[in-house]
Amino acid sequence: GITQNTYNSYLKSKGLASKDVRNITNKEVEDIYYSRYWLGAGCEKMSPVFAVICFDTAVNMGVSRVKPFLQACQYSDPDVFLLERIRKYNEFARTPSQRGFLHGWLNRVFALQDFIKTI
Repeated sequence: GITQNTYNSYLKSKGLASKDVRNITNKEVEDIYYSRYWLGAGCEKMSPVFAVICFDTAVNMGVSRVKPFLQACQYSDPDVFLLERIRKYNEFARTPSQRGFLHGWLNRVFALQDFIKTI
């Protein structure tokens, strides 16, 4: 989902006052995902498989994580990209407050692996 901080930043960029993210509209959600994550990660320039993987990574981990994973997989191997993502999740899980999220993060990657096989 979209965090309150992301929503506040988006509204500010539009010259609008902050409001509770629970009141976000579908149009705002689409605009945030498209402008901040899809375009932010450069997905419009990628193959469909990499576009999906990179978009999901940007949404879940931040746009800044996409480039190092692309470099690690030499812009060509989705499995290596996802392996790097798993490694980063394991690194995050070394922090006690983050450990409880690991199972969900890994399930997200496994679901993504299944999905890209359909593209």
